Amino acid sequence: MTKRIAYKKGYKYQLQHDYFEHIPIQPEQDIKTDFLLLDVNGNLVVKKGYAWDGVSGGAPDLNGFMRGSLKHDAIYQLIRMGLLDMKWRVVADAMFARDSKQDGIWGFVATTANKLLRAFGKRHASNTLLKRTYYAP
Repeated sequence: MTKRIAYKKGYKYQLQHDYFEHIPIQPEQDIKTDFLLLDVNGNLVVKKGYAWDGVSGGAPDLNGFMRGSLKHDAIYQLIRMGLLDMKWRVVADAMFARDSKQDGIWGFVATTANKLLRAFGKRHASNTLLKRTYYAP
């Protein structure tokens, strides 16, 4: 056994219980990671302990953005990991806007966020942005 730890930086939030939702993303085969499950029918489970960074790009982490940002970050992570095809990015972006509207964000703000995601989000789904693992001591 070692006293060395491995960790990643850049997260702000950690899910306190499992979250389930049926989403319009259906991979060719079931995907299972330590914290994310997405089956071929579009059933998404984000497990307790999952960490994400909320809304990006300087937007405030308002309560109305939190559910959408959780699901959006989870889907982008699966794309970055090569487990989900990049074609699903547009659906993830639209889901974020829809969720934000449902959760109380003004329509034009959610629509603007979707346009920004479409314009600037592709690099965030790229595997070049996988979070680096750090070690200590």
